[in-house]
Amino acid sequence: MIYISLPYSHENKFVRKYREEIARIYFSRLVADGKVATSPILTGCIAEQYVNFDVIPYSYWIELSNAYINQCTELHVIMLAGWRNSTGVQWEINRAKELGITIKYMTEAYGVNGEIANFLECTEVPYGMF
Repeated sequence: MIYISLPYSHENKFVRKYREEIARIYFSRLVADGKVATSPILTGCIAEQYVNFDVIPYSYWIELSNAYINQCTELHVIMLAGWRNSTGVQWEINRAKELGITIKYMTEAYGVNGEIANFLECTEVPYGMF
């Protein structure tokens, strides 16, 4: 199973919505390719419609993420702006390393009309990238 990792938290709701949409698109493409995948961000976005997230402690998200990642064979990190500074993404990367899970770093590629055309795996991740 593939665990989808990307930054989510941000003070701007439009940035959060964009990040959610990226997660949805990436998840959908994996499913279309016959891959089994999971994303705590998508799970959280569904719950957020019905639950006040201000009362859910960070420890809950770590517990949920840990339950998912323990079942996975790959971690795909989508390198959106802020991914290096994201506490959640960095926790997920470190946990995957502890478990010996394959980590792939992905970036989005845009088509001529500005739509996401594809996601590309980066073979090297320059430190200053994003």
